[in-house]
Amino acid sequence: MADEQNAYVILEQNDFERARLNSQFWYCHKHINLDRFIHDERLSLPSDAVVLESGAGTGIWSMELAKLMPSSVTFNVIDISTKLFPSTSIVPANVHFSQTSILSLPTEWSSRFDLASQKLLSPALTRHQWRLAVSEFYRVIKPGGHIQLMEFIWSEWTLSKGPANDRFKSVFRELYQKHDLVANVATELPELLKEVGFSDIMVESRSAPVGVGLGPEGEKGMRVFKNVLTSLKPAVLKLGIVSSEKQYDDIFHSIDEDWRNGLGGEFTMLCAIYAQKPVE
Repeated sequence: MADEQNAYVILEQNDFERARLNSQFWYCHKHINLDRFIHDERLSLPSDAVVLESGAGTGIWSMELAKLMPSSVTFNVIDISTKLFPSTSIVPANVHFSQTSILSLPTEWSSRFDLASQKLLSPALTRHQWRLAVSEFYRVIKPGGHIQLMEFIWSEWTLSKGPANDRFKSVFRELYQKHDLVANVATELPELLKEVGFSDIMVESRSAPVGVGLGPEGEKGMRVFKNVLTSLKPAVLKLGIVSSEKQYDDIFHSIDEDWRNGLGGEFTMLCAIYAQKPVE
């Protein structure tokens, strides 16, 4: 991915980002994944399963799922950067972290995994890179194994019912158009999965609460998405999507004002996608 500039690779990788990703994980775990680590309720992993988590960030999904699985289940956790990985002192023996790109997985991993999981890389992968990634997933998943993805739907990103939302959407519309990001993963990724050979493809889009008046989860949604916007700020500035830092800050504050004026809501802007590699 070093050859193609994108928003993800220039996100800050520090303690703020680590805390942000973990908080975001639990919010999405509740509202998008319905408290499930495995999206497909029909799937039960065998006791000797081998699991891949790609674009793992802090690896929280694998670390938490490992607590619920027998120690005979093996986790391979990968990211293009190691900076957000947890201390080795707290990583169990069956969880293995490595600096690896989903665009080029080790050749020896062919037909290795019972389940591959990836979340929120739509700011990272161009349309061309998604094709490479999905092809690599197909190669390394066992016949009969499964893939699950959770992603932002850029074209549907809505954070308020107020006037600030159009300004907000225009910034991210330019981002995904300029860098050939996949605007609507809910329609485009299933087609790509089908093209490379996956079957039994399912898409589940769900709403998440954001804003004052929606209870504790609405308040949490405000914090999560404030942190998302804060995290993306350096990337948006570096890529020249806005003319100045002040312009971005103005948009950020206007979204926050909408939320505090009761213009938040239950917004559908993320989806879970899962599929199976056919048995040969």
